[in-house]
Amino acid sequence: YRLHQAGIIEHELHENIDSKHDVLVVEWSDVVRSILPKTRLKITIKATGDTERKIQIDCPEKLKYLVAGL
Repeated sequence: YRLHQAGIIEHELHENIDSKHDVLVVEWSDVVRSILPKTRLKITIKATGDTERKIQIDCPEKLKYLVAGL
């Protein structure tokens, strides 16, 4: 399902967002964009056909090690 407002999810994100040991994946992040860290990995998946997808990874220099070798 898709949320139109952050609501309780915002509280859940605040509990986990600063963890140094977890990976947090948020689909449809527009709803909670204001609480996401400025330094983050952003992955965009766009349909380019019935069975094709374009994947774009936006990564600040500080996090380049996460995508090294892709």
